[in-house]
Amino acid sequence: MATNSIIDNLNSKYMISTIKLEMGADINKEKVFLVVEGKDDKSFFKYFCNENVSVCESYSGKKGIEEILQNFTSQNNILGVRDKDYEQRILDKRILFYDFCNIEMMFIKDDETFERLVCEHYKGDKKYTQLRDEILHQLIIISELRKINEKEKKMWNFRGINYEEIIDESDKINIKLLQENLIRINESKQDIQEYISDKEREYSYEDLLNITNGHDFLRMVSVYCNKESKDKINEKNVMDTLRKSFGKSNFKETKLYSDLEEYQRENRIKIV
Repeated sequence: MATNSIIDNLNSKYMISTIKLEMGADINKEKVFLVVEGKDDKSFFKYFCNENVSVCESYSGKKGIEEILQNFTSQNNILGVRDKDYEQRILDKRILFYDFCNIEMMFIKDDETFERLVCEHYKGDKKYTQLRDEILHQLIIISELRKINEKEKKMWNFRGINYEEIIDESDKINIKLLQENLIRINESKQDIQEYISDKEREYSYEDLLNITNGHDFLRMVSVYCNKESKDKINEKNVMDTLRKSFGKSNFKETKLYSDLEEYQRENRIKIV
């Protein structure tokens, strides 16, 4: 219990100290430090990076990545990879992004990876392409709200949405139940209801990948899967399956891989 408590209270300052120690011990100056947001990101990159790369968890999410890089302003062997989400700022050139909105959307866009997930967990009769498209469209309302929340700094909370409750028998989001969920979660910020609309805008497939929150998608996948199966799964199960299904050949097809190749070539270091 004490060990978990210590880990839970770590922050970017701890990782800054750790990197400094490792740099001091790097006699041949070959080490590269790749800073990521969390545990899933760290597990992902440990498989794809060269042995000289130390994959470091920021312990403070996106903010932690920025704080760590700010402490090593002249070190091109220290870089970060993070979800883009709805970021509009121009960031440190050493910060790279997963394809589309987040790491989950990068996995989900890959046909082979998503098909393997569906074959593993979904017992219904929809093809993986239909299931993916349907979920992306079902989440448009929530995705738009998340985008507004980020842009206008509304500080709305989306944790606690009961996805099983808000989906009706025809697999459609019930707008009234969604509104009730969000108002309940955001007790003192009920202005959120003013932004909820049942009019679906037109989005391209790529647009949807760029606005959909990965956690929302994973939770919706689990709802669809659990409707058709006695073996109940959750968001973590879905993410684990996606990450383990995404291989080196899949990774080489991403923009992120191209960006990492370009970065290592320009800075004469080895990453992937």
